[in-house]
Parts: sequence; structure tokens; C-alpha cells
Amino acid sequence: MKILASDTSTRSLSVAISSDEGILFSETIENGSVHSVDHMPLIEEALRSTGLDYQDIDLFACTVGPGSYTGIRINVSTLKALAYASDKGVAGVSTLKALEYPFRSESILVCPVLDARNRRVFSSVSVNGKAMSNEGNYSLDQLYEHLISAFYMIADERNRANLPSKVVFCGDAALKLKNDEAFNDVKRRILKFVRNVEYEFVDSVPLAKDVALIARDMYDCGSSFDPFRLSAEYISPSQAERMRKAKDDIIRIRAADENDLDRIDEIENESFTLPWSRESLKADITDNVNSRYIVAEIDGQIAGYAGYHVVFEQAQITTLAVSTHVRRRGTGRALVQFICDSCKISGCSELFLEVRAGNKSALHLYISEGFKVLDLRKGYYENDGESAIIMLKDL
Repeated sequence: MKILASDTSTRSLSVAISSDEGILFSETIENGSVHSVDHMPLIEEALRSTGLDYQDIDLFACTVGPGSYTGIRINVSTLKALAYASDKGVAGVSTLKALEYPFRSESILVCPVLDARNRRVFSSVSVNGKAMSNEGNYSLDQLYEHLISAFYMIADERNRANLPSKVVFCGDAALKLKNDEAFNDVKRRILKFVRNVEYEFVDSVPLAKDVALIARDMYDCGSSFDPFRLSAEYISPSQAERMRKAKDDIIRIRAADENDLDRIDEIENESFTLPWSRESLKADITDNVNSRYIVAEIDGQIAGYAGYHVVFEQAQITTLAVSTHVRRRGTGRALVQFICDSCKISGCSELFLEVRAGNKSALHLYISEGFKVLDLRKGYYENDGESAIIMLKDL
């Protein structure tokens, strides 16, 4: 099987052709390339060097982001056109996955980092190709929390003797992290959890040969490669997209009461493998003097809810869920932000919560809202023995 792959998502330009026998062509230009000018000539050179034509290619592959908006568009539009004209498929590969691919190992925690400016990075955390966090545009503080939470998540699956012994930061922002003073505190926090961790910072770029290898893995897993379904994955939406989204979903938060119980119970049961009973929810809403419940409405319909307890200067989020058909639209974030503001007004200085160690989406949300990883409770959930990560936000 022959795969033609390319990357134009960062400062570099990379093109490769692979076959079942190995890499037939691989060239990466790291300096002086203008992607809109040099991309197609390098693809043509790859074909000439290997004696191949477009019809000889079985699968095209390209990075789809994150990275340079313009670079991503060049790559996606070019490979879609080549695949469509050749009547072949095209695989979309994450730029971050291409960066972390050379470092895949059970003993290495990999953090690819692309500079997003203002102490922010496009990043993810993984071990041997398994994602330990969502890909996102993170502040450095948020990335550090994801790194720490990854150690806790792995500790839930393994014993401490088998935890990663090395952390690799790779990408164009890696050296900036090496010199970041805040990272010293992260190392101290990890040191309390696991000893003898080595840190490596590699100023690297995505390589098309790795994109080709990832695409081959995707092919073996039966992925779909329809050119019309390939799209850019910018991660950070443009300002116009953010404004349009804000107009689409107006989320209203209000206090919950007993009349909302049926809908709250419905969302609870569709969201959790170990849901609260209706009776427990009712008692917490109506009888617990320390308990407060809120619901989030979209177009007059309850889309999510949350419960939290306030006792003197401490508060705890006890439950939070969003209906499956409106997730990833800001409802959960709106609930968390309302609770934080409410607790501040009530004079609370700390807000705690617990989250399943494997719930990457929830960890992503809480870390992005300023919660820090505090501890791990092994085997906390009775139904499956999964551990809970305890998190804290200083209000």
C-alpha cells in the first residue's frame, strides 16, 4: 500500500511517500519555505523520485491541525483535491499526534506543544498513543494540570512501579517550557507522586513520514477516508465563529426546584453509570439546608443541571450533568462558572469536586476553569472500582 502524506501546519514543509516495504521518500524543509509556493513542487518531486504517478497512490494523508490557519488550509485543500481527482481516499491526522508519534512508549508521557502565543499552547498529553487529555488551546498553567492529572489517571490503571519515568515536550514551544519558572512547581508536585522522572524538551516539527505511518494505522483500523468529509481541525475557532456560536445558544441559569426533578432525574440517568436515585436527588434539593441546585435552560428547555454544597468557607460540587444532545456547546461551563460566582458571593474560599479518573472531557472543563489536581482516591466508585481525582479551585 502506497501512501502520500504531507504537513504544512507549522513553520516546516514535509512530504513523504510510504509503502509496505517502508519509507520511499521523505523530505522536510524547516527554513525558508513558503507553503503556498513550495507545497505542490515538493509533492511532484516525491513522485518523480519514486517513479510513481498520482494513480499509483492508494491513500493520501495530511495533517489537519492545530497550527497555522493558512498552512492547514493549504494542506487540507490540496490533499482533498488530489484524492478526489485520483478517486482515492484521504486521511486527516492531528498535527499533535504527528509530533508525539516518534516518542511513543509505555514509559514516556508525551506533551506536544505548539506556540499559540501569550503563554498559551496547542497541546495534548498521551502515553504510547493513548490520549490522557483532550487536544486543546491551553494556558501553560492548564497544560501543567493536565500533565499532573495524567499521572493520576495512569496510576488508576497501573501500580506506581509502572508509571512513566520520562516526560517529553516536543514541538516549537518545547524550549519555552524548559525555561518557564512555573514548571519548577509542577516538577515538585509530580515528585511527591512518582520519583526519578526525567524531562526532555525537543524543538521538533511534524514529519510527513510519521503522518503516513499514522494513516496506515488508521487504515488497518477501518477508518473512513471520504475526501468530502476531510476538514480542518483548528481547535481555536475564529472570532466570527465564536460570535455566531454565542448567538446560537443563549444559556439561562436559574435555581432548581422540585418541579424540575423529572428532567434532572432523566439527565442524571443518561449521564452516569452510577446515577443518584430520584429519591436522593429530591432529598438533596428539598431537604438539605447546605445544598443548592441550579438548572441551565436553552430555548426554555432544561439542558443541564448541577448541585453543590456550601458549608461555611468551603463548597463542593456534588453533581453536574448536561443532556447528551446539547453537549460541547458551553452548558457545562456556564454551570461551573455560575457555581464559582455564587460561592464567592457566599464567602467561600475553596471549591472542591471529584471526577472519574478516566473522564477526560470533565477534566478538560474543570482545568480550563482554574481547578487544580489535589489527590487520587483509589477505587472510589463502587460499580466499577474506578478512582476519583479530587480537584480544588481557590476562590
